[in-house]
Amino acid sequence: MGKKSARALAAAGKKGKGAGLTSDDERESVTSEASFLSQEAVEHPASAIVDDSVAGSNSRVASPAYENEADFAEVLEKLAEKRTSTRETGLKELTAGLRSYAFADAAQANREIIFSTLISLIRRGGEKEGVLCAEALGLMFLLIGPEEDEIFMQIRGPLEYLVTRGQHEEVRVEAARALAMGSFICNTEEEVTLANLSFFQGLFSGESEGERASEELKAAGVDSWALLATVAPNGYHTHELRVQLLEELLGLLDASSAELKVAAGEGLALLREYWRQVPVASHDVSAEEEDLLESIVDRLRDMAREGSKRMSRKDKKAQRASFREVYAAVAEGQPPEEVINFRTRSFRLTSWVKMKQLESFRDCLQGGLLAAFGTNPVIHDVLEIDPASFETPSERRMVDKNSELGKWRTTTRSRNRRTRESAKHHFTEDGEDS
Repeated sequence: MGKKSARALAAAGKKGKGAGLTSDDERESVTSEASFLSQEAVEHPASAIVDDSVAGSNSRVASPAYENEADFAEVLEKLAEKRTSTRETGLKELTAGLRSYAFADAAQANREIIFSTLISLIRRGGEKEGVLCAEALGLMFLLIGPEEDEIFMQIRGPLEYLVTRGQHEEVRVEAARALAMGSFICNTEEEVTLANLSFFQGLFSGESEGERASEELKAAGVDSWALLATVAPNGYHTHELRVQLLEELLGLLDASSAELKVAAGEGLALLREYWRQVPVASHDVSAEEEDLLESIVDRLRDMAREGSKRMSRKDKKAQRASFREVYAAVAEGQPPEEVINFRTRSFRLTSWVKMKQLESFRDCLQGGLLAAFGTNPVIHDVLEIDPASFETPSERRMVDKNSELGKWRTTTRSRNRRTRESAKHHFTEDGEDS
């Protein structure tokens, strides 16, 4: 799909990832939010590991590098080390184990230890460490699943603080994505969802508290808002909000960041898809909305044709393809399409709701998407895929060579082989005689 190419293009220009807060006072405020963890668990995480058999299913996709609980315990020990490089190594191994699902059962059984350790590290770590912590938090939210309001509410405060007041830009970006994933997966309260939607809208509109948001952070804000908009409570899409969102997203189409432009365009496509599905009587379009929509359609049409002189021919082609799809969605109501190939099966997504949800899973899981796609019930439920579709296909039937069928197959293969050899030699002999 063209959109994916444009996403890859925009991501290629990102800066190095970072983390951290701005002062000791700020760090203290984050620490207080993580009070559900014991200090002992933070300082000696491996000593608090419980038997992973309580976590349930053993049908996860395993990685040879993390085959047993000892590997998981070793990773947690690294997270407790004083040396920054050792902690970073531990975080890399933790995220790799979560993405491959090798640590799924152990992490589920020890989730409070992991959450407290990650919050402790993200508030006092450096740039790289903070980004890895935020990525791990998103993966943990996806792992523990729905109806985990208590854990999410404990993590929500520290993540919001990082997003608005974090010192390093890349940590703010990853913290925003982790916050959105936690709200989308774990939260069940409509009031909290509405508050988070408002939080992310303020982020990309430039009205949020704290430090100024860069275009990269605004793009993360639009994507995070779009993910939660796919599950927005009834009554969210009021006339006033529609006008406000259209104006803000239209303005973002003139950003210098390709990533932000694509995010804004997809947000507009998501809104138009929703408004077309609700009864007309519930959203009579005002003259102001009609004017905005006309301006948006004109701008998207231009963007589907244009490209910056500083962009390569390949990059221009990717951007135009992305906005042709968005333009078709906004102006003509044409649905998007993406096909996911998994083993011998294909799954087709044809709505912006499902596309934005899949995009968030892809950003979170990265190379582990297919492993999770086949095993994670949360993803099955969100994307409305029948879990039976992922049952392992029947193994090829193995026939005993001493059975009647086996003897018949052997005889037949031998006869066919002799026939082919005879024909080959006959052809050669005829050629020699001539």
